[in-house]
Amino acid sequence: MRLTKHLYRFEEVRSALLYSIRSRRFIESLFWLEELEESCYSGEARRLLFVAWFLFVGLSRMSWLSSWSELGSTREGRRILCIQLCSCSERDSSLWLLIASNALPTPTLPILIQWQQERSNTIVFDTKQKDPRIPPILEALQKDMKGYSLFAKATAFGIQSCWKQIPQTSWTPLSTNNHLFTEIEAWSQLSMRSRRIYAIPFDSLFGMCWRGIGGDTTNELRMLTKELFQTSPYWKSKAVWETDEELEEFYDTYFPDDIPDEWSREDQEKSHGAPGFGTVDSPLGRWWRNWIPEEALFVPGAVLSNCRVWASNQTVGNYGSVLDRFLTIVPGA
Repeated sequence: MRLTKHLYRFEEVRSALLYSIRSRRFIESLFWLEELEESCYSGEARRLLFVAWFLFVGLSRMSWLSSWSELGSTREGRRILCIQLCSCSERDSSLWLLIASNALPTPTLPILIQWQQERSNTIVFDTKQKDPRIPPILEALQKDMKGYSLFAKATAFGIQSCWKQIPQTSWTPLSTNNHLFTEIEAWSQLSMRSRRIYAIPFDSLFGMCWRGIGGDTTNELRMLTKELFQTSPYWKSKAVWETDEELEEFYDTYFPDDIPDEWSREDQEKSHGAPGFGTVDSPLGRWWRNWIPEEALFVPGAVLSNCRVWASNQTVGNYGSVLDRFLTIVPGA
């Protein structure tokens, strides 16, 4: 378990960002993005924006992915990408279905057979690619994707397999409402407690974190230790007290408006609370309906049908996050 700067659980902030983007909540999405940025998770912020595109938008909006390849390495660029992503109304689950198809016992469709053969390989540039917009995207998909590298590989495979089918309208540039960034400037003036404006969306928990499979985090803010603070990249260098006097100085410096275990119940439950709905035995099909678009524009309908049938016979399982399950899944599992 890792904490962010404002004492949210990292895995819950991850889910909150994805859920807010999926729900097209502009300001709330920026809020969770900034929580990652301020908590020294800039690389993860870049990757999660890509994951949101991968899950919800996909090949139906290539201009966003092109922008991500150019802007994803800067904090300002990621803010722009977040707003643009929220503005996307397109929905396509084709790339996700490639990942999900890894669980099918015997793929029979040509595109799935080809994917199964290539998914263990590194991303390869198509030197014969005639569209100059694509090579920079493929290059970005090879850079620092860490645990999401399988999603990057599926994207590279999907682009190189379907690029002739992608309509030119998907390359239309997206505009950005930069005036929304003024909210971020106002947040920077708030104290630690007041800065926790949003609660983790309850509907984002199911199947995506420990609380979403029945875990209870109610007592964590009442039992903060130096060791727990030091799980956080932001707090690691700050939570170094050795004496009671140094501990008191730590709290006076970083929590002048009250220490976390004395916050109101409402304030504490913005980040920590009783379990969300769901257990390890909950149906995976419910998670699928909550997160995966019904539209699949670039794969045969049989792929979607087969994956849904498979999901309806599975449970969420004790993976912490369903995403982590699919990122490590083996064929036929």
